[in-house]
Amino acid sequence: MSLSRYLFLLFCLSFFACQTTSDTDSAANDPDREEWIALFNGRDLEGWEIKITGFPLGENYKNTFIVEDSILKINYDEYESFDSEFGHLYTVEPYSY
Repeated sequence: MSLSRYLFLLFCLSFFACQTTSDTDSAANDPDREEWIALFNGRDLEGWEIKITGFPLGENYKNTFIVEDSILKINYDEYESFDSEFGHLYTVEPYSY
């Protein structure tokens, strides 16, 4: 077998060996797969961490975040003024593809 033919065969084997992956690995890392995960249960803020500027993590200062009619809402009824009290919601469990 000539050297060029040997190198070609080696290249082909290497190429195909690198191309084989299991279906489960591909599916688990595919950002385009269409599998939905419910992040919000529609009842309460379970599974969410609240952070309001100037207040400890987990404190829902002045009931800023509420659930009403199965909808997650931001409520400013108990605020007299805004005073840069920004709020954020984070999921307790990390999600990634």
